[in-house]
Amino acid sequence: MMFITTKGGLFRMGLPLTRLTTRFCSTHVPKDFPRSNTVAEEKEIYKGILSTQIKLMQSSNVALMIGAGTFISFFTFATPLLIHTFAKKYVTRLTYNPAEDAYTAVTYNLFLRPKKITFKVEDVDVPSVPGMFTTFKAHNIPLFIDGENFKENLEHYGKIMGYDKPLNLRWDNDESLKKDDKKQF
Repeated sequence: MMFITTKGGLFRMGLPLTRLTTRFCSTHVPKDFPRSNTVAEEKEIYKGILSTQIKLMQSSNVALMIGAGTFISFFTFATPLLIHTFAKKYVTRLTYNPAEDAYTAVTYNLFLRPKKITFKVEDVDVPSVPGMFTTFKAHNIPLFIDGENFKENLEHYGKIMGYDKPLNLRWDNDESLKKDDKKQF
């Protein structure tokens, strides 16, 4: 094969035009294509004295970015869980069934699916010292309701909270008096 050199590079002589244009579109280099020895090996003529420190700084920057990414990812997943621990007690809807004299409280689970809790007034326990975001417990499930949202049906709030029952003003029960008597002897 014979090659000619032009300003654009080396060309083969005697090839049909279609093969020549195909060669320009191909990334394959034929075995008989001459390799130019005109490219000399490069010599290093300068090396910066800060190159090692820059590499160390960039590697620590990568480690810092990984650490920051982990920290942010943790809070990305932990924040919904933290919000859910408080919001799972919040009653979004409360309905009353007069035929069964039962209430149905609707809360949301972690995946925002409604969770229905049906209870009667007898199943409600109002703690003397309520926990955080806990107004009452129905079937031992802590629930939080806001009394101000019972605008038209305030009597239901009174029933649920036990305000219609007689008030016990005694601080000491008979059992606690008996325990104190035993401690004295």
